Amino acid sequence: MQDSLRVLLTLLEKEYGVKPIIYGTNKSYNDFCAPEFNDYPMYIGRYGDNKPVVKGPSHYTVWQYSEKGKIKGIPKDVDLCRFHPDKGIEDILLSLPQKQSGAKHYVEVVQCDSLTVYYPNFTRIDLVTEKMPD
Repeated sequence: MQDSLRVLLTLLEKEYGVKPIIYGTNKSYNDFCAPEFNDYPMYIGRYGDNKPVVKGPSHYTVWQYSEKGKIKGIPKDVDLCRFHPDKGIEDILLSLPQKQSGAKHYVEVVQCDSLTVYYPNFTRIDLVTEKMPD
């Protein structure tokens, strides 16, 4: 699984020019990814008051701590997330390709009061390799 994940992450990084964020539950990340992939940003789902703990010398970037958030105008519950104290939205924004004339992949960032909206403009991803991972 790790060989295949490394191939996928390498292809995504090559195509988009940024390291992808790895999402998983705290347990699944530690079981399948840590510590080999700790150099990638981590979006860890762990509901409750206990912060995610990642194996190895690293920590999560974003912690999804609840699925019961309320937002006016959205009838269903939404996920609630927070950044690690050492990270912030700027860490993600700095790594995103910004809108440029002729760019095929970019994210436009629009600030509306206290809400930040991200408009991705990405084309279809074709994952093609010449050999299967070991």
